[in-house]
Amino acid sequence: MTERAISDEKYESLTTQEIYKKPRLLVCDKDKAFLEWIAASGQNMLCEFVTTKEKSKILLEASRKEFSGLILGVSEEGESKAISFLNEVRSLSTNKNIPALFVLDEGMKTAKIKAEKVNGALILQKPIGLDKLANAIGTLISDSFEQYRALVVSESPQSTARLASRLERANIESKFVLRPQRVLEFLYDFEPDMLLVDTELFAINPNDLCKNLRNSSRWDNMAILLFSSKGKDIDHEKVAQWGADDALSLDSEGDSIGDKAKAIGKRTRATAEAAGRDFLTGLCLRDRLYDKYIPQLEDPDSVTTNLTFAWLDIAKLKAINDTYGHSAGDRVLVTLSSFLHQRLNHKSALVCRWAGDEIVIVVKGLKEEAESEIKNAVLDFSLIKIPNLDKNVRVCAGIAHFPEDGKTVDELLDLANWRLHKAKKATSNVCSS
Repeated sequence: MTERAISDEKYESLTTQEIYKKPRLLVCDKDKAFLEWIAASGQNMLCEFVTTKEKSKILLEASRKEFSGLILGVSEEGESKAISFLNEVRSLSTNKNIPALFVLDEGMKTAKIKAEKVNGALILQKPIGLDKLANAIGTLISDSFEQYRALVVSESPQSTARLASRLERANIESKFVLRPQRVLEFLYDFEPDMLLVDTELFAINPNDLCKNLRNSSRWDNMAILLFSSKGKDIDHEKVAQWGADDALSLDSEGDSIGDKAKAIGKRTRATAEAAGRDFLTGLCLRDRLYDKYIPQLEDPDSVTTNLTFAWLDIAKLKAINDTYGHSAGDRVLVTLSSFLHQRLNHKSALVCRWAGDEIVIVVKGLKEEAESEIKNAVLDFSLIKIPNLDKNVRVCAGIAHFPEDGKTVDELLDLANWRLHKAKKATSNVCSS
């Protein structure tokens, strides 16, 4: 092999590793045939599986490095042990928030696991096909990339300091509003999954704040959690009257506050998005984009910063389907969706599947930074090697900016789509003007 070939090979390998973190999943089941089937399936899913029949090996691997998910086989007699084992894995600092999938033996009842909910674990029952497995793994990987955000409203610096450390340990990004009059400004800027409201607020009425948000179409699906900076108990009746989801106690031990907040935030987000999530890719559908950005662009009272809209599609996907089969085309689309979800996993970005192989991205922030982030993602994806394809896949994108390119969502989408076709005709990857 020539020096140039060695250099190119090294560059390509390093680049692929840097731009796409291959998801790693732990799998534990007593069924050897199931483990072998899982391992073989992983080659078509761009996943790396660590499979074993021994729970001790799972704990050893989980203690060494972070994983994207845990798939755990469950028998009738081992139901309680499976729940305890998941909690044991989650007690490790490396995999504190690992998403989980329980695979139940054929014919087994699921009453206990469903009742305990096990902090959002998924459940499948044998026999399972490749489609169901792929969809469940896609959800696990998506969950492992999820970042939850909490906005805390309190006039007590001591209470916010206590909450800050708890939320940080639960991997929840948080901001704190010590002047409650500014809460709406922070809501539009930070877009949290949950709002933690101190019931002891003085500057504004916390009850009115909660009720007004519940009556707002923009914030009615956001989780609201109550707490008392004075350590008072908050009963369920008060939670219901204020329109909140639950209450937290600052005196709770360990990580219970962060874990509870995350579980409620996840449940609320899942409920809000369940009807608007694409089955194949796990991305949001177009309704989510309209619901989120039409109020921001068309409400004169909203605080709207710069927005960048990008319309993407996969070049020559039909040729891929005709040459390699539709399963290969689906694999490309799922890989692109997972890649974009991973690269644009922050509060300022929304990634939606529009139709077919078309994906729409909206990024909030400075025009130059948002455009650069999208361009780099599009160009970097072309370096990824997808199994069983002899060529890399090209993605094209058209970009439009608010407010200079349009004042409404439809105007911006139409221009981004027009620029997408302009990019494809010019054989360039991205067109923004």
